[in-house]
Amino acid sequence: LSNVLFVPRHLLVSPILMHTYVYTVMRNHSNVLFVISHFFVNTILRNICVYIIMKN
Repeated sequence: LSNVLFVPRHLLVSPILMHTYVYTVMRNHSNVLFVISHFFVNTILRNICVYIIMKN
């Protein structure tokens, strides 16, 4: 489960790669809840990263 929740760093950097990754997961697993939660986590993490960068 920890491997599933792990988010590669480049996905946070590039929204396009992130969306491609989410789409691939959705196509492979067909688990809508997983995709939604995964997308949510990625979005939150990306916003936190942007906030930290702007704060500095």
